[in-house]
Amino acid sequence: MAYISASGSSTRCRITNMSDDGAALDVPDASFIPNCFQLMTERDRIVRTCRIVWIKQNRIGVEFEVKEQLQSRIENGSFYSICVTLIGSVRRLCRTARN
Repeated sequence: MAYISASGSSTRCRITNMSDDGAALDVPDASFIPNCFQLMTERDRIVRTCRIVWIKQNRIGVEFEVKEQLQSRIENGSFYSICVTLIGSVRRLCRTARN
C-alpha cells in the first residue's frame, strides 16, 4: 500500500510494480489523480515525486523525478518539493547501502 499526496489531500493506492525509475499503481479513480504528485510507500515511508506517464483504466504508470527535473524546480522556486524529493533520494541510497 501507498499514499498519493497533492495539494493538501491524499489518496490510498496499491503498488502493483515498482523499479528504481517508476511504478505502476492501482488507484480508486485515475481521473482524480493530478499529473504530478508525491508518493509515500507504507512499508518504508519513502516519499517520491512522481509524474504520470500512462493511464489504463484505474491503473497509472508513474516516473520518479530525477536530477534534471529537480533542476527545473529549483529554477522555478519550488523549494518544498525539492526538499521532499531529496529526502526520499537520500533514504533510498541509505537503504541500498545497508543491503
